[in-house]
Amino acid sequence: MRAVSYAVKATKEIQDNSQLKSDRKDPGVIAELAKNGNYSVPYIAEGTYASLRELELFRERVMEDRVRDNNRLCQEMDKYFPEYRRIYKDVDMVFSLAVLAKAPLPEDIVRIGEDGIRALWHSEKLRGRGYSKAAELLEKAQQSVGLRVGQVQARMSIQYLVRSIRDKDTCLAEIDDEITKLAKSIGVS
Repeated sequence: MRAVSYAVKATKEIQDNSQLKSDRKDPGVIAELAKNGNYSVPYIAEGTYASLRELELFRERVMEDRVRDNNRLCQEMDKYFPEYRRIYKDVDMVFSLAVLAKAPLPEDIVRIGEDGIRALWHSEKLRGRGYSKAAELLEKAQQSVGLRVGQVQARMSIQYLVRSIRDKDTCLAEIDDEITKLAKSIGVS
């Protein structure tokens, strides 16, 4: 129906160079379009293809929410620990999220120390070059010029956003697995 209504609108504009809608003019334009076959019938996906389409739309919504949460997390970090983004340009990296989940504010990082930071990463079974940033993170936390007021709220907010981002990452992985299964079932690799 949407394709037909667009075709009617576009054809009316061509016929009389007017964008005005008129219920009197519509039936004539529709009859002319049908007679000449100048419209397209919309494709409506069914079965596996419909499922793939819906999964892609769902994935897109989850990604939008994740980006929104990441932007909010960046705003919080800029207020309470502005030096953090010099260490982690992308605050949503796994090493960064592991720290922020347990020690979101500079004083939390100072309290657990470098060994505590490494222990957090070790407990989450993280491997890689991220361990080298523990000393730098502690140093920046000790010198931080971030806000010192509203820390109870900030801690809760940051930890909530970290949980939300991690939950969305899990959801995205599940969606991607399902999309892969469906794509394989129709012969797309």
